[in-house]
Amino acid sequence: MRYFLPVILVLLLAGWAQGATYYVKWDATGEANGSDWTNAFTTIAAAISAAGAGDSIYISGGDTGHVYNEITGGIFGDRHLYGATESGHNGAVVIDGTGVQTSHTVDVSGIGCSITNLTLKSDVSETSYALRVTGANFTGTDLRFEDSYYPLLITGASSILIRPKFLNCFDASAATRPAMKLGNSSQVNYPWFENSGRVWLYGTGEITIANPVVINGRLDAFNILEDNPTVNIYNPLVVGTPNEISGGNQREVFANNRAAEGGVLTVYNPLVLLNTNSMTTATYDGFDDNTVVVGTNIDTNPRFQHLRRPVLVSVAVDDWQYKSHFDNLATEAQARGVPATFNVNTRTDGVELTSEQYGELQEYINNGHGISSHGRALYGRISTFEGVDIQYTGAAASATMTFSGSTFTTSTTGEVDDLTIDVTGYATVNALATAINNDDNYTCAMNTENSHLDLNPTLLADVTAQDIKTAAYHWQADETRMWDYEIAGSKTDLETNLDGYTVNSWVYPQNGISDDAMQAVFEGGYEGAAVPGSTWNLEDILAYKIRRFSVGTDGVAVISEDHIDRDVTALVHMMGYFGGACQIYTHDNLTQAQFGELLDALIDNGATIMTLGDIVDYIIDNADTTSGSEGQLRYQLTSLGDESNYTLRIDSPAINAGTKAGTVSLTGNQKDYFGNEYFFTPYDTLNIGPNQEYSRAAERPTSGGVIIYGEW
Repeated sequence: MRYFLPVILVLLLAGWAQGATYYVKWDATGEANGSDWTNAFTTIAAAISAAGAGDSIYISGGDTGHVYNEITGGIFGDRHLYGATESGHNGAVVIDGTGVQTSHTVDVSGIGCSITNLTLKSDVSETSYALRVTGANFTGTDLRFEDSYYPLLITGASSILIRPKFLNCFDASAATRPAMKLGNSSQVNYPWFENSGRVWLYGTGEITIANPVVINGRLDAFNILEDNPTVNIYNPLVVGTPNEISGGNQREVFANNRAAEGGVLTVYNPLVLLNTNSMTTATYDGFDDNTVVVGTNIDTNPRFQHLRRPVLVSVAVDDWQYKSHFDNLATEAQARGVPATFNVNTRTDGVELTSEQYGELQEYINNGHGISSHGRALYGRISTFEGVDIQYTGAAASATMTFSGSTFTTSTTGEVDDLTIDVTGYATVNALATAINNDDNYTCAMNTENSHLDLNPTLLADVTAQDIKTAAYHWQADETRMWDYEIAGSKTDLETNLDGYTVNSWVYPQNGISDDAMQAVFEGGYEGAAVPGSTWNLEDILAYKIRRFSVGTDGVAVISEDHIDRDVTALVHMMGYFGGACQIYTHDNLTQAQFGELLDALIDNGATIMTLGDIVDYIIDNADTTSGSEGQLRYQLTSLGDESNYTLRIDSPAINAGTKAGTVSLTGNQKDYFGNEYFFTPYDTLNIGPNQEYSRAAERPTSGGVIIYGEW
């Protein structure tokens, strides 16, 4: 295979021939000879006309950016254009031919030319490109193409593109319109296509595309349409809802229309996550049948190089009763030098953990693992407690019940059948109900089997003089007491019995997440929490809503225990696109070897394994404190293939404000990676898990990658 880095380094180390330097600034008022910023040319075309072989042209974007509404004319041999990077001139430079276009916005015909750090646009025309390259050995770095009918055509041999971005270069009426028409032994590294057309592949020789990302692009995303090139595509990620074109629907992501003429298209390590629910054609496929090869071997396995956002993962086992699985995970984690997380319930059926058991938890902590609270008795479905039905059936004319603190009393006419019960003498509500029901003059029963038979009776709601003669009274629990008992109480249990250990993270049992639950977690002294789920959503990077993914039976759990590497690969790849954190957990269904397989898959795919508590600390450490709004968190993201930092911030009301809904905004550069403010908006409701249907699993090898499609 061919690698870009050595090629690029050769170019950089060799350098271009040292020539003159010219400057362009639209509002310069000097002598207009291009000698410096004061005397800069005011048009790019004038600078190109003056420049000779080996010369460099720096274009100012001012402080905030500038649009040069012109076409540049032909760029001949060995000339180099740069968007300026020095202070006062490093605003975005846009060269836009719209309205003045008589030919291509930028037309490169010379050998050895380069263009760096510019945004290019073209008029709506089928004959004019934003950039046409006919000269050989062209290098384009950090180029952006926006709102252009035909963004880019490369016919010159041996061209190299590094991090080109294509934004909104699509027209549904244009069936043949490409975002990039690429040929003749070109190499492209880290291209990004957002709401743009296909990559049209043609010419002769070998074409290499590494680490492409396609978001809401058209299908076919990559297609050999002319001549007979040999094309290798490494590590493609194709995600979102495909664009449709008028007059028909292309069904394949990767297609080779020139197989009969000798064209060869090989795709290595693909990951395709497509929403086809809104598409008019019923079936979609990753590959054009029999004309695209799925590569399965890459010498150095460079998959997911283009994922630069942090993926933080806590690997956990729930529930003390599965202690043997705690040991299995701890053993495999320690062998790899990474921490595990143990989600501990401190009381079950009213029985507390012993000092010996707390000693075992302390040993896990001493070995670098983390402890999170999973409640006392797993009352995860607190809001679904269905209560106790109690009624007086004796001869007295009236009967009422009262419950306060821990004392249950009844009052009957003539005091003939009065009861006084200290409920602390009963370990569970079920035991209390049985005792009351055994009295000849009372019936008392749990409402349904879902009524938490082991609930502590002190958590029942206070009642004052409630009639239980006329009809049965539906006695329910006090939700605030239940949350306090479970959430604050379990934290107290753990911290009292573990030497100097602070439990900062709570794990919601079952589906016990709600605004009230989140409020209780906050008031219980926790800094963050993990919530069960099977989908990925933007809000999950909030510290109080870190997503949990289960490992279990194929087709049910997010990660199949029979396909751990496959599903972890898909999950980490998807998370790496967004950036985020999660917990992957199990109970008793993995062997020690499978825990090792799970950890290896995460490590191999570039995830950072941390305790849940450390993940919470990481998010809190990146909190935006400038606003003074409690609960306002931010998550640091690094843009793809770029050293610039962008900050995604989730703005939420204060944690105690009752509602936790947030909005998305960006800080820092004020614009997202694409220069627009809608970066994450299309994915607020992205709802796809790694267990969607796998395309053509029986017909095509999947060891080189994963193709996933489905509806959401």
